[in-house]
Amino acid sequence: MMNTKFLGAFIAFACCVYSLSGQVPKGQIIFSSRQNDTAFNELYVINSDGTHEKKITSVNSKYKDLPSVFRNQIVYRQYEDRQFQTASLYITNIDGHNPKAIIENKIVCYPRWKHDGSLIAYEFYSGDNPQEIWVVDSCGKNNHKLISNALHPCWSYDNKFMLFTRDNEIWMLGLKKGSEQRLTKKQDTVARFPAISPDGRLFAYYAEFAGKMGIIIADLKNNKVKKFIPNCGDVFFWTDDPKYIITGCEPTELYLLDVTTGAKIPVTTNNRRNFFPCWANTKK
Repeated sequence: MMNTKFLGAFIAFACCVYSLSGQVPKGQIIFSSRQNDTAFNELYVINSDGTHEKKITSVNSKYKDLPSVFRNQIVYRQYEDRQFQTASLYITNIDGHNPKAIIENKIVCYPRWKHDGSLIAYEFYSGDNPQEIWVVDSCGKNNHKLISNALHPCWSYDNKFMLFTRDNEIWMLGLKKGSEQRLTKKQDTVARFPAISPDGRLFAYYAEFAGKMGIIIADLKNNKVKKFIPNCGDVFFWTDDPKYIITGCEPTELYLLDVTTGAKIPVTTNNRRNFFPCWANTKK
C-alpha cells in the first residue's frame, strides 16, 4: 500500500504543477538546439506550455542561434566560419521559409529587433575597435553605428531607451537625447545580457559573483536588486507577462522563471542542448 504521507505530498505537488501550468503566459518560444556537441544548431519553435515543438530552419551544416522575433519574422545569426568568428544575420518567416541575409560574412552577433520592427540592433566587431552596437533595417539598409564599446543590445518596449553591456556592467542609453547612464556597480559582480520587463518596471541581467552564477532581477527606477535566481542564464527574454522570463537552466533545458518567487516551470524536456530562447508573441 502507498504511504499516505507520500501520496499526499504527490497530490500536492501535482496540483502545484497544474496550477503553475495554468498560469503560463500564452505565446511561442523560438530557440536554438542541437542533439549533441557534434551536431549543428538549428532553430525550433515550441508553445509556452511545452506543446507542439517543431524545427524551423533547414539543415545546411551551419550553426544558427540567437533568434529575435517581430510579428511573424525571425532574425538570427548563422556562423559562416567559426574559427574566424564570421557570421551572417538572416531573416526568415516564423515557419522558416524564405531566409534572406541582411548582413553577410562579418563578425556580428546578438541581433535584437526593435519593438516597432523598424530596426535591428546587433554587435559588430571591425577588428580595430572594441565591439560596437550597430543598427540596420530589415532590408539590410540604413546600417550605422549606435553605441561604441558596447555589447548585448536590449530595446525597451516603448522604444525610448536601450540597455547594453559595457565593461561587464549594465548601461542605459536614452535613444532621443543619446545620454548614457550606468545602472550597475562592478565591485565583485560581472553583469551581462540585460533584459527589460514589458511594463518597464524591472530589468534583469546575468551575473557572476562570489562563485555564483544566475539572473538578478532589479528595479529599473532605483537599480535595487529584488531577487537572485541561481543556475540560470545567460541569454534570456522576458515574456509578455512581466512575471515570467524564459531562459535556459541546467541541464540545458528551457524554463519559465517566476521573477517574484524564483519558481522554475519546465518548457522543454527533449534532452537536447537547448539555449538562446526568445519570446515570440506573433499577434503583435
